[in-house]
Amino acid sequence: MNKAVHFEKVLDAAEDEYLQLFCKVKKTALYKAYTDDALKGMYSHHFAKMTTPYHPILLKEVLAHSKSALNRSFVHVKLPFNSRVDKRTRSYLLEEEYYCDLDLYYFHTLEEIESCSRVMTKLGEGDVLQDACFAMEMYDARHISASFAKSKLQRKKPYYLAKTVRLYVCYEKGVPIGSAELYLSPVTGLAKIEEVAILDEYQRMGYGSSFMKCLLQEAAQLGAESAYLVTMNDEGSKAFYEKLGFVKVLEQENVFKNLL
Repeated sequence: MNKAVHFEKVLDAAEDEYLQLFCKVKKTALYKAYTDDALKGMYSHHFAKMTTPYHPILLKEVLAHSKSALNRSFVHVKLPFNSRVDKRTRSYLLEEEYYCDLDLYYFHTLEEIESCSRVMTKLGEGDVLQDACFAMEMYDARHISASFAKSKLQRKKPYYLAKTVRLYVCYEKGVPIGSAELYLSPVTGLAKIEEVAILDEYQRMGYGSSFMKCLLQEAAQLGAESAYLVTMNDEGSKAFYEKLGFVKVLEQENVFKNLL
């Protein structure tokens, strides 16, 4: 098995495992539909992932059925890893008011990790969990909406309490300024870093880099040999993670419509 196929299979399994904590999954001949009726407004918990090799006709078929499959007002379809919409189909999508973006999967081995002496990082337990939840809710309220922030926190908090998903908080002089999830896959042994958030007034000051180093150390201490995360396709995000030693291993194109 070549390296690209290995990453695809392992990361797909780890992602599926994480998502099934929250989502119901329905399989068809063309796609797997993920839905989360407890958090209807979170598009990352509602999508149809194509399970066949990319073909324009098959994509249009999945798009036609995805809204009813997801039971949402929006359309969200994920292409197979490292597949891109062809030029002709992209023109059609634009005419039909769809738009595309790209998720990037970054991978980090945990053999050698820099220390994170800059900031204090703690696992969310007791009062510390309240601090972690405060930082997460504050960030989401500012960037999305206050109502969504409360709903998302209510949906995920039981997993934080049970440590199925570990929520960490980043402090600066006793003030919670950021939070992030860490999930260790029992099947693949990979650690997933998710929901990384540093409050705006503390960004571009080195806190994010130090926090990430702490999270990588935590993943290694939990027994993971590697960690991964999914980020947007923008130069700032790519530069940030690559500076920390992450390597891009996969891309996944998303097709949306009516996403508010």
